[in-house]
Amino acid sequence: MSAYILGFVKSDGSDSVGEYIRRLPALHEKYGAELICYDNKPTALEEQDDSDVVVLLKFADRESARSYWNSPEYQAARKFRLGHRTVKAVLIESQGQLGG
Repeated sequence: MSAYILGFVKSDGSDSVGEYIRRLPALHEKYGAELICYDNKPTALEEQDDSDVVVLLKFADRESARSYWNSPEYQAARKFRLGHRTVKAVLIESQGQLGG
């Protein structure tokens, strides 16, 4: 069953995450992540949210998503965004149709 990492990103306004961004494509390929959505102008529809960016990554399953997030490679890349971007990330899994 497909799993997704949904990330809400808040920037400090600096442009100091270039190395983090450069490392992501190789990580996505290695761990089978598909970038479904990257929006740098998200609009809150209910309750205010101060995220600058919302990202949605798709994985084959929950374990693949966890392997990506917990991998030494992602943790090393993550260090380049710490202090410049705060991320609220959730791991979700497709449960099929509502009411079915």
